[in-house]
Amino acid sequence: MTETYELKDLPAEMQRLLVGKCDLITRCRLRASSRAMNEVVATTKLFIPSVRIKQLPNDGVFIKLVIKLFKDEYTLKFKETETGGTRICQAFRSEIIVEDSQPICEAVNWFKIMCLQKNVTIGNLIIETTDNADGMGQKFGELVQNSDEILRVRAIQVSGSGAARMMWKFMEHCDTSVLNELKVKETEGFELFGSQDSILKKLKNVEIECDSIITGDVCSLTASVIFLKSTSLTEEMVYRLIEKFVNRREAESAFCLENPGKWNLDSFSPSGFVAVDDWGDIKYYENRLLDDKMPVVYLRVSDGSVRLEVGRNALLRTWTENGDKTIIPPPSDYDDSSEYDFYDDFDDDENGEYQYDWDPENEMLDGLYESDFDDEGDYPDDY
Repeated sequence: MTETYELKDLPAEMQRLLVGKCDLITRCRLRASSRAMNEVVATTKLFIPSVRIKQLPNDGVFIKLVIKLFKDEYTLKFKETETGGTRICQAFRSEIIVEDSQPICEAVNWFKIMCLQKNVTIGNLIIETTDNADGMGQKFGELVQNSDEILRVRAIQVSGSGAARMMWKFMEHCDTSVLNELKVKETEGFELFGSQDSILKKLKNVEIECDSIITGDVCSLTASVIFLKSTSLTEEMVYRLIEKFVNRREAESAFCLENPGKWNLDSFSPSGFVAVDDWGDIKYYENRLLDDKMPVVYLRVSDGSVRLEVGRNALLRTWTENGDKTIIPPPSDYDDSSEYDFYDDFDDDENGEYQYDWDPENEMLDGLYESDFDDEGDYPDDY
């Protein structure tokens, strides 16, 4: 006779193994079923490749989680109602109205429960602002500052006015042993060095695509990929960074420094390099060693721009020939077969047409606002 077991009767380690195979909706169902299952879910590791937070008009907030492209995506919009409450929207789902609560408060609470947990690691945290983001930045900043859990995120990418200030708040309270990549595209002046120097110097990839103010030592960065655009960059900084990358000669490392119209590189003569091509406005150099096993260092110099790559692959992966950047997503350790690209956006976040949004029964929201617990009792109000 075949014996049957309920999940709650299995050993804790077996429970976690089974939960680890579940999608996000199933985890939310289990989490909302009882305190015991909530503990199992909370101690089972979860990797979320992409979390996107976007500022919407009228203090609205857009949050999207991507687990698997096309298969496992969750998009919510938090908007203010006419009565001052919050309308939580998902495509093709019934709206949930929360009275006497601001959209940003509900968005922060949902981010906390879904992302700011000890078992959760985020691959890429994308923050997009369209206007003054101080209010949104303050609320998210208070969340991570006052939380008992530390935010675990591998890469932070921000764009928009004031987005960098919000980024610093996340960086101050994240696990620095996990964070290794920073990308900033600001519309305001951005100061690279400051109170977060110790974190910056540990990053493997630093890309600042805006007019940044650089008062510190660029060579203090240990990143293997650096992209900086600033009128503060000097020719001395260029030469020193070239020397550092050549001496280190780390395969697939690269940098691009831009200071339009500020450099006089007509007499540019980097030590150890040989000129290999001259197109007038663009010059190419190479630095080769006698040891064929060591990678060649390639240098491209144009008006206001200097790009270096160690080996031939790095530049092709990060910058195109005209200087524009292409984006290559990091591998997802959630599903090796996934063709996930965390920069692709397959939904229409303004019109609500979310083709690939899988939460047919509002399970994630039910877990927050309509949880059905067994006789163990409900969670505290602030859970």
